[in-house]
Amino acid sequence: MVRGGYIIITTFISTALPFLGDFMSLTGAISTFPLTFILANHMYLVAKKQKINSLEKSWHWHNVSFFGLMAIAASIALIVVHSNTYHIFADM
Repeated sequence: MVRGGYIIITTFISTALPFLGDFMSLTGAISTFPLTFILANHMYLVAKKQKINSLEKSWHWHNVSFFGLMAIAASIALIVVHSNTYHIFADM
């Protein structure tokens, strides 16, 4: 049952999204980018709490904000650029 469900879901996704390479780029923009840049800064802020001065704290919050916006911008850019080229279920 699980294997059959998995095959049905992956087949549906691959037919709905014929641009799977671009979909992987979108996944990277949504998940890998924030995990690499935002999580590290946030973990530093949580770990150090009161031990860092305001300049360091503002630098890390700047990084969190900037890279968060970059992840959102990359996601939107990928969708906008490829929305003119690809259509859902284009090959059917």
